[in-house]
Amino acid sequence: MKRREFVATTLSVAATAGAWRLHRSRANIRFGYAAITWGGNDALAIDDIAALGFRGVQLRQSAVTTWGDRPGELKQLLAERKLTLVALSSGDVSLDPAAEQDTLAQHARNARFVRDVGGRYLQVIDERPRGRDPIADDFRRMGRLLTEIGRRSADVGIPLGYHNHMGALGQSPAEVARVLDAADPKFVRLELDTGHYQQAGGDPPRPCGTMRVGCCSCTSKISTRRTGSSSWAAVA
Repeated sequence: MKRREFVATTLSVAATAGAWRLHRSRANIRFGYAAITWGGNDALAIDDIAALGFRGVQLRQSAVTTWGDRPGELKQLLAERKLTLVALSSGDVSLDPAAEQDTLAQHARNARFVRDVGGRYLQVIDERPRGRDPIADDFRRMGRLLTEIGRRSADVGIPLGYHNHMGALGQSPAEVARVLDAADPKFVRLELDTGHYQQAGGDPPRPCGTMRVGCCSCTSKISTRRTGSSSWAAVA
């Protein structure tokens, strides 16, 4: 990302943040930035994000590739930059029964990585079935898988955030609700992506106030309307 583009984006985020502060009441919103823009150059992303005053960062699988066997090194880097690892994007959750054990093991490993780095949440996205429309059994199965991932993640002290996404099983508002209805709210929270939710026909402020699960964070796209309160708002 070019520095000029980054600064322009950040100024837009700052303006949005200021508007949110004017209108919020009980909300306690802190802003972070997602490292996806840097294409896997996470060390540079951390430096740039911290330099502009953000206090949270979302990292992806590339961080596990780089620091998977050295989580203490990443933890120290984040501490030096005064950043919190708000969420690690842990990847997809497959509906394929043959992939179940590998999927569960992968996300459990990543949850331990988040714990060792001093992070807050593990984020996952569900997969939509290929070549056909989803059926009721898909939502029930995904709810069970998310619950099991969340249970294993909770065992190491890391909450699970379910991230809605275009092209995923939880795409439309109704589909997101069906996935979450099938999951145990004790182990699965919603990590709301306002841009994807609105693109799929939803009204972003509604889910955190109407669904039976709690919101752990929001990912806000600058081009979308403002969203409701959460602990962290990560801007991508």
